[in-house]
Amino acid sequence: MSKFLDRYSPNPRGAGKKAFYSAWIIFSVLYYELLLKLLTGGSFSACAVVEMFCFSLSFGSVVFLLSGWFKSKQANRWVGFAFMFLIAVYFLVQYFVRQTFTVFMEPEFMVSMTENVIGSYSGKIVSIIFHGLPVILLYFVPSVGWLIMTGRTHGVRRSTPHMRMFSLICAILLHIVGFMGVYVQSSGAVTDYELYTSGFQFNNAVPRLGLVRSTALDLRYLVFGIPDGGFDPGEIIIEHESDDISEVSDVSEVSDTSDISEISDTSEVVIDTSPNSLDIDFAALAGSESDSTIASMHRFFGSVTPTNKNAYTGLFEGKNLILICAESFSHYAISKELTPTLYMMSTQGYVFTDYYQPGWGGSTSTGEYSVLMGVYPSSSGIMRQTAGKNNYMTVGNRLMAKGYTTLAFHNNTYTYYSRNLTHENLGYQAFIAKGNGLDGLTGRWPESDLEMFQLTVDRYIDSQPFHVYYMTVSGHGGYSFTGNSMSAKNRAAVADLPYSDTVKAYLAANLELEYAMEYLIGRLEDAGILDDTLIVITADHYPYPLDKGVDGNTEDYLAELAGRTLDANFEKYRNSLIMYSGAIEKPVVINDPTYSLDILPTLLNLFGVDYDSRLLMGRDVFSDSDPLVVFPNSSWISSKGRYNASTNTFTAASGASVTQEYVKSTTSYVKNMRNYYGKITPTDYYDYIFGND
Repeated sequence: MSKFLDRYSPNPRGAGKKAFYSAWIIFSVLYYELLLKLLTGGSFSACAVVEMFCFSLSFGSVVFLLSGWFKSKQANRWVGFAFMFLIAVYFLVQYFVRQTFTVFMEPEFMVSMTENVIGSYSGKIVSIIFHGLPVILLYFVPSVGWLIMTGRTHGVRRSTPHMRMFSLICAILLHIVGFMGVYVQSSGAVTDYELYTSGFQFNNAVPRLGLVRSTALDLRYLVFGIPDGGFDPGEIIIEHESDDISEVSDVSEVSDTSDISEISDTSEVVIDTSPNSLDIDFAALAGSESDSTIASMHRFFGSVTPTNKNAYTGLFEGKNLILICAESFSHYAISKELTPTLYMMSTQGYVFTDYYQPGWGGSTSTGEYSVLMGVYPSSSGIMRQTAGKNNYMTVGNRLMAKGYTTLAFHNNTYTYYSRNLTHENLGYQAFIAKGNGLDGLTGRWPESDLEMFQLTVDRYIDSQPFHVYYMTVSGHGGYSFTGNSMSAKNRAAVADLPYSDTVKAYLAANLELEYAMEYLIGRLEDAGILDDTLIVITADHYPYPLDKGVDGNTEDYLAELAGRTLDANFEKYRNSLIMYSGAIEKPVVINDPTYSLDILPTLLNLFGVDYDSRLLMGRDVFSDSDPLVVFPNSSWISSKGRYNASTNTFTAASGASVTQEYVKSTTSYVKNMRNYYGKITPTDYYDYIFGND
């Protein structure tokens, strides 16, 4: 190296400084990546380290190439500083996003959310910066050090053509070696190769591939789409279920329950068990399609076995539907003493004992998407992509086509998550929220769910049949009696509970949903339509603000709320799905594993809507099809057990007999589901099928 520098540098005495400066810039990117991995628990497997090393140094070489381009020494100095400073800021933003929302978020999504976040969380941002000051200082070491060093030499000399060529070659070679590391790790649970190609998801890729490479891939796929790819899980460890692996909801006090397989007396009734599908010739569509991606989607959906109609098909046809996505809701917030209305609803309707709302990334937005669209949320900003697209299969669009009054409400800013652009296109004749028609809210943070229902029920209760959708906000973090208005409002009700103030504040905030449901059911009873209305409540995500490390938490408050430490791969995402109507004479218990993607097909079946079950990733829970719950890291749960993709381990359910072939084929199918259902919104796929309807 020294001979190279001596030969091609116009000033041999300055060669050492040039080499040092170039190394400073190049290795600063590696420093940023290494620091992020250490702070957020990223992967330090051999392949992950090689990939981080190569991709970061490759990018650092490009930065050095650009920062030594000018004749002016001062220009090079400040360009180098600007690059290092801005890269450090980007790493810091992702670090704080991860600390606040437990996930890394795509750059495009973060940019689209900037105005909303600044407007709603300005006070919290100050607190985050204050508590994260040590991390901020660590990230600014390279850029500040660069200014100090280059200030002593009055800038940085322009790099020679040979140095630029050398940097470019290094960048290319390092990138190739990094990709070779990705390709080598091409078997196992969720492989780096899969993350790099068809299984790419930004939040999952960053801990393995690094932030720099994941960002580059995200920007590429944003323009060109995510490619198809192969998958080989390799040898899978198969274990048998322990006695305490599964925690079911408390239905011990539910009287006179019935399993869904026993619910109907079919002795005198002929039940239509034909497929829930439409007359769509996927093979013909694939054969005439010039777009290879759309053609492959046609072929995949054509290969899916549709679910069958059943005794529950059309049970609520022509009746009313109220669908509620509750902010940070959890079954741990339900108790007979504290929340009697929610307890009654969760034990006297359709009772789901093994329900999950996976952490899709993107916080509330992807949780909403999973509920309303019934397909895989492939990115943090996927809900925003529904604006202007054909969303034919949503319950809002299908019921509006049947003559329903359809309205959507939210007690936060109407532009948040761009809902002003998306929700009417999801099948609601009007989206009414704070700032565009929901007048009369007290004006605090968070706003009251009870007030929202008090201000909105009269808008639809006399317009039957109706379908209304609510996105609540009262359960929003952070949880304290000084910074959360709902926690403060309901503090007295939780004062004597045996929890920390943080957990008490969470429960107090969720009491507002209890009061809202008490009010809603009272109004429906007074109107004489409780028996003609199905109320569905699910969460957008688990209450992650209770996690250790989030919002500056020093304790695992989620474990305190649950009464035990929760498995991070499955149990953390177990939640409550409430389906209640006065017409349900006795509780119906569904013990199959279910999740948020099952809600839409189940509702379409209950309300007698003609739909194609092949085009929805979830299943009608009342059908005879096998349950399959899919998580964003490719883990899954079926009636036979659960596959943990992070450990490549399958734990068989009690009494279940499974083989390597079953686990491998199901894992491969899950990968295809994520791939093809995740492309429905980005490709506007429904428009290819229903564009003329």
